[in-house]
Amino acid sequence: ARSQTQQNIYSFDAVCTDSGGLLSSALVTVVVNPSDAGYPVFTQQLYSATIAESQSVSSTILRIQATSTDSSVGIAYTIASGSDGNFVIDGATGDIVLAMPLNAEVQEYYVLSVKAVTTDCIPKTTAATVQITVTDVNEYFLSFDNHTLSVTLTEGSPPPTCVAKVTCTDVDATSNISYQISSGNGVLSIFGIS
Repeated sequence: ARSQTQQNIYSFDAVCTDSGGLLSSALVTVVVNPSDAGYPVFTQQLYSATIAESQSVSSTILRIQATSTDSSVGIAYTIASGSDGNFVIDGATGDIVLAMPLNAEVQEYYVLSVKAVTTDCIPKTTAATVQITVTDVNEYFLSFDNHTLSVTLTEGSPPPTCVAKVTCTDVDATSNISYQISSGNGVLSIFGIS
């Protein structure tokens, strides 16, 4: 075997023989590249954040970060896809910033493809993913489908006779509606609602 000829390059002889004693040899050279070969390496491959739909525009959502084994070159950050104009990134710091008001009723999840690019003469690019979840804020008033409802009930109808059905609508994404009779039911509470 031959010794290492220079850093990260190894050479050795490979020999094969047959049963008659004949042999052949070959020179094998192995070049070992560093694992990242100068490419940026993100601190995480998947970043995630949860924000309320009422989050202020221009507020920072999170920061992505990448490093390189070559300390002489800088790293710039970009959003490649998935933002739909709702998010921007500071190319120098990796801060992802809210660019437009959000609406959880329209879209609750965003998946951004982000890139780190070296600023040397031969740019090298690495990608990562950012998942952003938008939570709903209770912002809309409830609305009954019918604000006035008149029904006729036969005297002596046994319980639990269905007298009427009222429906209320809430356009909030995470609506949890409950019903109660607030007045007019009398001391005996003749009517119930569920």
